[in-house]
Amino acid sequence: MDVIDLFYVHRRNPSMPIGPTIEALAELVAEGKVATSDCPK
Repeated sequence: MDVIDLFYVHRRNPSMPIGPTIEALAELVAEGKVATSDCPK
């Protein structure tokens, strides 16, 4: 497998800031390792 089609964060920890997670997902997309990412509100 060369690329993950969808990287979905199913449940976030409310005591942890979401910013670093979103940044990491965006970096994976920019690197071409992940096609799309999503995270619940």
